[in-house]
Amino acid sequence: MKGRGPRGTGREESRDLMMARAAARQGNAPGALELYTRFLETAPRHARALLEAGALALQIGDHETGTKLLRRSVGAAPKDALAHHELGVALIKQGRFSEAVASLSRAAALEPRNGAHPAQLALAYERMRRDDMARKMAEAALAHDPRNALALTQLARLDLQSGDLDEAERRLGVAVESGADPSLRASALHTLARVAEKRGDHAGAFETHMRANRMRAGSPQARMMAGDARALIDEASAYTPAGFEATLASWAERRYDDGLPAPVLIVGFPRSGTTLTEQVLNAHPDVVTGDERPHVFVVRRRMRQMFADPEAPLLESMDALTEEEILELRALYRSEFLKGLPRGAETKTCVDKHPLRILQSPLIARLFPEARLVVVIRDPRDACVSAMFQDFALNPGMSLFLTMEGTAALYRAAMGLWLRIRGVIGSPWMELRYEDFVSDFETHARRLVGFVGLPWDDRVLSFQDVARKRAII
Repeated sequence: MKGRGPRGTGREESRDLMMARAAARQGNAPGALELYTRFLETAPRHARALLEAGALALQIGDHETGTKLLRRSVGAAPKDALAHHELGVALIKQGRFSEAVASLSRAAALEPRNGAHPAQLALAYERMRRDDMARKMAEAALAHDPRNALALTQLARLDLQSGDLDEAERRLGVAVESGADPSLRASALHTLARVAEKRGDHAGAFETHMRANRMRAGSPQARMMAGDARALIDEASAYTPAGFEATLASWAERRYDDGLPAPVLIVGFPRSGTTLTEQVLNAHPDVVTGDERPHVFVVRRRMRQMFADPEAPLLESMDALTEEEILELRALYRSEFLKGLPRGAETKTCVDKHPLRILQSPLIARLFPEARLVVVIRDPRDACVSAMFQDFALNPGMSLFLTMEGTAALYRAAMGLWLRIRGVIGSPWMELRYEDFVSDFETHARRLVGFVGLPWDDRVLSFQDVARKRAII
């Protein structure tokens, strides 16, 4: 794809673009994005640079920036199928499936013989629980490319649902040997492990899951995230330096007169039951939930822009924020959370579910000392093994699940932080043990609804009916 529109004329601009590409190849994503940004200031409609920068932002988990850049790329090159395709992929990652279908359908119209477009459409339709359309699009992709790993895996998952294990295994074998991108072949391996589980071959399933993780760990995307993954763990310690108790206790006494309601957060560790907890609350008619939305990323980035000294200790810089800055960040959190939610969401109790938001619980305590935290806990052996066996979309946090060591380090960072702060944090909190929840559901569901501050509603007991109607994020 050639760039469309003004591209800039100076040699410095060309040098910035070449340096950005070189930095991206070397795995320096933050440096590459900075160079792309500098180049795009003087060449704002350079379609190729917009596309490359957008894809890079998505790789490191900055979905907001990536989507904005890709929209600009589509605007600069409206007939470029790749730009529409990448935008559709970005929208799938954010759970905006109807928009994704529109973008990917446009890509397919521009390139009707490219099987990559219907393969991604199949994924979008699968997440929307429209299995008939998912199968149709996956088969259309295979008509163009019989070894399309994504389409084969999509069909295998549908075969698995219908109980056709032999056909699922056959398709997945082709996908694994297809020579596709490692992340696609790893996804096929994770699904193949599920076939082994269905057959009762648990040892084989374990080895296949770990093979998938080893394959993905060696990918350029995973290597690019290594630094950000380490920073995620380091930040947990940065919140609790010597004397942190007095700082967190002082935040508990503060209140802000801006009329914003206190959010409810569901946090914990991935695969600990946070999704179940969110689904239960979502069945209450007075609740709206945002399933793992990226809004706190936006808030954290804005907060760091406010720091007088970027090198100063994190907790010290957070404590120095002015009331005016806190009010701005509270409003930003609220507006970003509500983006894309149904009309009328602002009148309901907002439940922000993201397990690893437990790593930002001190940030939440700083902005919303009145926020309510539901901390879901599960036997760490079950939670960690289950996390390693998931076909997660890679981001810095999820990349740690590719190894046992990374998984253990993340669990220690997340739950260790919670143990250190729970005695001094001002926000009301409750711990909900997954094993207790599933063994005595109604008792703990009533306790949960009461903690959130809502009256009991019997529809909560039928939460599965509501959950089945929702798309899969």
